[in-house]
Amino acid sequence: YDVALVRIKAVDENKNLLPYYNEPLLLETEGPLEIIGPKIISLKGGMGGTLIKTIGKSGDGRLKISGYSIEDILLDFSVKVD
Repeated sequence: YDVALVRIKAVDENKNLLPYYNEPLLLETEGPLEIIGPKIISLKGGMGGTLIKTIGKSGDGRLKISGYSIEDILLDFSVKVD
């Protein structure tokens, strides 16, 4: 399988880092992807990340990042198996 590192940074509308953003973030996958590690994380200093891996199937996948005071963030991936 393949693994991708996804880095997460909390910023305001002017792209300034929000080092005190401590709300939990919920990570969910769709399609041929799985999260390596916890599905709920808290940022440290406004930054964090996760690892996602493929599960041996082709198709379109998505990582959804949700939080209490933010709009959902959707990251799309395309997985091809030879």
